[in-house]
Amino acid sequence: MLIDKARLFNEFAGDEEILAELRDTFLSELPKLMNAIEAAIKDGNAKGLEHSAHTLKGAVSNFQTQKVKDAAFALENQGRQGSLDGAAANFETLKQLMSELQNELATLTSK
Repeated sequence: MLIDKARLFNEFAGDEEILAELRDTFLSELPKLMNAIEAAIKDGNAKGLEHSAHTLKGAVSNFQTQKVKDAAFALENQGRQGSLDGAAANFETLKQLMSELQNELATLTSK
């Protein structure tokens, strides 16, 4: 499991309605964020990678999922340092984690 559900529900004081709304917003924005990261890597755009990965990192932070947050941070840091060596492989790892996260989010609330 990627999500620390106990911490997550504590953060939202058990309010599944707000959590479901946040989840739905995140899932609707996720394709755009992932496409931006992928495009930045393909274009060699370090600043674009830094910005997009930072945005994704902040968004996944809402769901108490350290592993995904760390993967996004690794890409953000690569962009910040201007070194995209290995970024494509790191992005593949992020995509796998994001797929797992999406599955967990789909069953997160009873709504």
